[in-house]
Amino acid sequence: MNKKESVLSRVFENQRHFRFFFTLLTLVLYPTIYFFVYLTGGTQFSFLHVMYVPVVLTGFLYGVKGGLLGGIFGGLILGPIMPFDSTTGEMQHWFNWTYRLFSFSLIGMTVGGLISYLLAQLNKMFFQTTHNVESSLPNFNYYLQTHSEHSEKRHMMAITLQINNYESLVILLGRKAYNTVLGNLYTMVKKILPDSAIIIQADARRLWIEMPKSDYDDLEHDFTVQLEDKTFYGENVPLYLDFSLGFSMGDEAKTAPERFNESDIAALHAKNNALKYVVFHDAHKEDQLLLQRLGELPLAIKNDELFVVYQPVLDMAGNVIQLEALIRWRNKGEVLSPAEFIPLAEETRLIDQITSWLLDVVIRDYQTFFKIDRNIKMAINISQRNLYDPSLIESMIERIKKSNIQQFLEIEMTESTLMLNRSLTQSFLEAFKHIGVESILDDFGTGYSSLSCLRDLPVKKVKIDQDFTLNITESNETKQLVKTIVELAHHMDLDVIAEGVEDKEILEILKELEVDYIQGFLFSRPLSFEDTTLYLKKHK
Repeated sequence: MNKKESVLSRVFENQRHFRFFFTLLTLVLYPTIYFFVYLTGGTQFSFLHVMYVPVVLTGFLYGVKGGLLGGIFGGLILGPIMPFDSTTGEMQHWFNWTYRLFSFSLIGMTVGGLISYLLAQLNKMFFQTTHNVESSLPNFNYYLQTHSEHSEKRHMMAITLQINNYESLVILLGRKAYNTVLGNLYTMVKKILPDSAIIIQADARRLWIEMPKSDYDDLEHDFTVQLEDKTFYGENVPLYLDFSLGFSMGDEAKTAPERFNESDIAALHAKNNALKYVVFHDAHKEDQLLLQRLGELPLAIKNDELFVVYQPVLDMAGNVIQLEALIRWRNKGEVLSPAEFIPLAEETRLIDQITSWLLDVVIRDYQTFFKIDRNIKMAINISQRNLYDPSLIESMIERIKKSNIQQFLEIEMTESTLMLNRSLTQSFLEAFKHIGVESILDDFGTGYSSLSCLRDLPVKKVKIDQDFTLNITESNETKQLVKTIVELAHHMDLDVIAEGVEDKEILEILKELEVDYIQGFLFSRPLSFEDTTLYLKKHK
């Protein structure tokens, strides 16, 4: 839709007969009013002012020039050829009709000028609401104005073109140059796809496309391949656009927003799995559910939907030496494990809030556990994102010292987290070690750390990942690997915890390999606060 198109034509759904009808009406009014004035006695009566109607209409339809011509024409036909008194034939004085001609022309030009200015402002407002301000590309409002033309077509499909390296391009080029690149991409896509395709900018990194599925199937060359073959430039520098495509195939029962939502989910799935494109299917709704849960997490914390369970860690003599605090979420009658929401929270600052909340719960519950067993220790898991918030670390240390729990608290971090930023991790662990809090390396053997790096970090224990433990009876290679881990850890003066101990056969092998501590369903599943107190009393 052209920027200069009349707002009125949009209001009347671009029906050309609107202007034609009023033009015809105006042409009919001029002679009609002439005869009306003549039959009512001439210009001596005020009926001649009816001529303002076609003059104003002409200015309204055709602007300043139209208003001027309409005023002159109206002034002339009520001027020298119109008598002052039609019954006697007395003619008008030249000054009288000349002044009227000037008045008509002035009114016509004024109306035309005001209408032209008003329409220009309306067109400007319309363009600003239907196009992105920075890129000037059409947005979803534009789609709402034009999709009625396509609503009769069946089996519409939606495509999301997502630019994955958007942030890098903006940093490299600046936002203005990036928007130029986005505009070039828009033009290129428009050339590739048929005229039936509506292309709009959903946001700074996404284009939305809607078109009949049959037209897409008729494309001479694959859309994805054609996009990959194009070279984009920004500031005369060739750029690499890392993009993902999401497709929602035609379904008559779905609305456009539903189709675009599905194509967004598919594009995100393609990005997360390093795929060129993904066609949406119902299995991808799980990704949507995860995002929805992320939005519900702040309220879950506020409404006490999160709770903590504790899984005991025992020594080989059967004594409980530690309780690992594990978070759970009671969500709409379903209890969610950390794997179902913590990875999402770790992508945001919510993980800091969750870690802080977890520490407060552990400090509170420990006061009860300590009365039962004065040697029991507590363990909490720390996320890699927590390392980047000094204020959180300072707050945690202050609360730990204030509660005097430091010698009974241990923190667990995964191997990949420890190695992510060695200097930052070492500083973090040293700060906790300084107040007496020991550290545990969790999921050992699944990451990429080396023992030489591990030697430099203030870690007291390593926890063998349960994948090794569960397979130790099935694979001699796994058994030898666990044996090597235990021997190396002991050589570095580290204690070893094996998680995933589910039967006595596994337990016997771990004893043979001289593992120090064990954790698993053979001894206890994660327990509620109340059940944990009973368990401690029983095993005291």
